[in-house]
Amino acid sequence: MGKVIEWRNHMKKIILAMLLIFAIAACGNNSNTEVVEEPPAVEEMQSEPEYTPAPEPEAPDFSHLQFEIRPIATPIAGHFPTSLYRWSLRPGRTDPGINAHSFGYYLTLEWYPAVERYFLPNTTYSVSIIMEPVTALWVPDWHELTAPVNMWARVIGQHVPASFYEIGASHAQVVGLPTEGFTNIHSHTHGDNLHVTITFEPTGAEVEEAQLIFFDDFSGETNQFGLTTAFDRAPNNLFRQDMSIWTNDMSFIRDSQLVLAYQLAPRDLVERARPGWIWFASDDARERATQNTIQSGAVRTVTSNWLEATFEHTFGYYEARIRFPAQYQENKQGTWGAFWLMNRNLGFEAALPDATGRGGSEIDIFESIDHHIRQQFNAAVHWGGYVEGGSNRSFSQITDERDDAWVNIYDGNYHTFSVEWSPTNYRFFVNGIEFGSLCRAQEGYGLSPWHPAQPGNALAHQVNQNPNYIKLSIESALWALNAVGANFNFPEDLYGEMIVDYVAVWNGPRPNVSLIGY
Repeated sequence: MGKVIEWRNHMKKIILAMLLIFAIAACGNNSNTEVVEEPPAVEEMQSEPEYTPAPEPEAPDFSHLQFEIRPIATPIAGHFPTSLYRWSLRPGRTDPGINAHSFGYYLTLEWYPAVERYFLPNTTYSVSIIMEPVTALWVPDWHELTAPVNMWARVIGQHVPASFYEIGASHAQVVGLPTEGFTNIHSHTHGDNLHVTITFEPTGAEVEEAQLIFFDDFSGETNQFGLTTAFDRAPNNLFRQDMSIWTNDMSFIRDSQLVLAYQLAPRDLVERARPGWIWFASDDARERATQNTIQSGAVRTVTSNWLEATFEHTFGYYEARIRFPAQYQENKQGTWGAFWLMNRNLGFEAALPDATGRGGSEIDIFESIDHHIRQQFNAAVHWGGYVEGGSNRSFSQITDERDDAWVNIYDGNYHTFSVEWSPTNYRFFVNGIEFGSLCRAQEGYGLSPWHPAQPGNALAHQVNQNPNYIKLSIESALWALNAVGANFNFPEDLYGEMIVDYVAVWNGPRPNVSLIGY
């Protein structure tokens, strides 16, 4: 009995000792003496990495772009201003592609104060150059309309926004600005356009004599066409009117004079050169035109592809000294010679139906049309283009032996034919005598009762403010043949010439100087 009690006491001691051990272990866990890693919480296992926004792309930099302009002459009292109106054509490049010949933007010049004839003395002038992206250039073919062309994208680049504002352009990127003679240049954008304003130093106290800016007396170095370097022949075998073909062999230099000749064209040449769209009222009219078509000479200061100009200018005094040899007097009937100024923009937006002539006009300084009628000649201005959808309009001034301003230009001697083309007027002269004026036509009277002005068309016209190139030519047409007589035909040995002694251009009213032997 005593041993049993002793065993029970011993077991109690063992159990108490074990309980003590467990108690100590529990205390140890509470005091972090041993760290037991627990599994991560469900929320921590499913959490996403912290969001970091992507860096914004850098804005494109267009500061490397350069924008060329045509030269602007510094104002000089007595000189005409430089002028442009929505003009997008470069002076010229050798690349035949149209892209190389467009700026990709229009250029318009606005002078302050406005210039009526020439710059005045003691006056401060500013010019605003307005540069407008060309995103829809109207490019009609001669007999069909084509879709407008985005010249900005073609020339400047597809990736460049068609907005000077969006690309952050300034006058620092404009190439061709004056480098002297001004007091301030600044720029700002207006819509998509860039406006660059130049304030020039005041003009002098006296009106200065105009400067000769173009002169060719056909005695200088010749080019590959056998002409002086200022002139190119018109496109070879180009069919004109309905009865003329300009051919290379009819334009040449002889004894330091330009000769434009004409003669009957071979029938096979007529049939090759005449386009199929030329319309005649009847088969008899077509046959008569075929028998009387002439091949003739024509030259101009622009290349035969119309893309590069050797000389192209706006306001000025243009003059040519011309004669019609007396031995060819009878052969002139049904033909006409001309000294004229033509505009490359007449194949583009100057041909739009609402065109007023401001963006481009043909200026006929002199034409010997209908000279068999009282030895007459005329000047004319045409605008609105010669393409399908165009709005060709014109006014002319005819002069004959009944007029006080008439001169017999068919006497075999030289005569000068001129136009003073200023910002507000065209004035036409023969031998220095004025015989026609746009202002007179707008006012509704001419220089004689025999040839009244044409105020209707003249009032609708605005003086051309874009550069023209120079042309000299001889042509014929069925209407000119009919003007001589319904049964009139050229003789089989037809031959004639128009001889040009010189061509000159001044940048202001003509000074009192002689260019004979210049």
